Amino acid sequence: HLSIRRQRQMCIRDRAILGFASGFLTPIFTSTGQGNHVSLFSYYLVLNLAIASIGYHKSWRPLNVLGFGFTFIIGTLWGASSYAPQHFATTEPFLIIHFLLFTLIAVLYAHRQATKVSDYVDATLVFGTPIVGFSLQYALLKNSPFGMAYSALALGIFYIGLAWWVLTRKRETMQFLGECFVALGVGFATLALPLALDGRWTSAAWSVEGVGLLWVGLRQKRTFPLLSGLSLQLLAAMAFLYGWGLTGHNDFANQNMFLGAMFIALSGWACGALLNHFNSNKMVSDLLAAWGWLW
Repeated sequence: HLSIRRQRQMCIRDRAILGFASGFLTPIFTSTGQGNHVSLFSYYLVLNLAIASIGYHKSWRPLNVLGFGFTFIIGTLWGASSYAPQHFATTEPFLIIHFLLFTLIAVLYAHRQATKVSDYVDATLVFGTPIVGFSLQYALLKNSPFGMAYSALALGIFYIGLAWWVLTRKRETMQFLGECFVALGVGFATLALPLALDGRWTSAAWSVEGVGLLWVGLRQKRTFPLLSGLSLQLLAAMAFLYGWGLTGHNDFANQNMFLGAMFIALSGWACGALLNHFNSNKMVSDLLAAWGWLW
């Protein structure tokens, strides 16, 4: 009886995933190239609100990741091809709302899974949402002198406040999620000052987020977030070097860019220290130590 019931639940889940995938793809297949981005993002918002409503009752992770992937991939493609500064007022609210919505979905998933399994934190949503959201925020505010500094400070306050709520109300079941939010809050709050000095090396923030992903992978003994955290160290360094080349070479720019190099170095050392703490790969830990000294 339980087996039949489980099969029915999986069938319903698969149908829901197929239906939502069709919903996300419909605007793409029917687009004439003249569509309004407000209509597109409003439509996606309705779909994601439905996913959040399902997430309140069911812990269907593939559906959550589906909404996350379609929303931010399509949003990124639209931004790369069509975004202009005059669209800021009609784009920023959707970015903020979707950021909050997927954070909520991550909390709902953890709430439902915490009493069932030990690896209840969905690293894709918990860490992927701020990584992608902060990167898109940079694309919107790259010409604003202190925009990214204020954004980092706001995210730091938000995550610290969310961590306080989780650890105060749900410590017995969701302590690990609260610890992840503390790490995110401290990381973004720490980034606020150097971003105020020079916002052109925002990619260094990826290395800080990578430390959190690595930590989740080691705590939950999961390979994907572990490899993602290590990959972010390399991707952040590549993006940082590219950005450094775009700044030109003058004393002011180079002095501020040193702060970015420092964050990449500290993140590398932190990853190595975590691998040592969890008695993981010694060779990778030594490479990360050398990586930090190189930076």
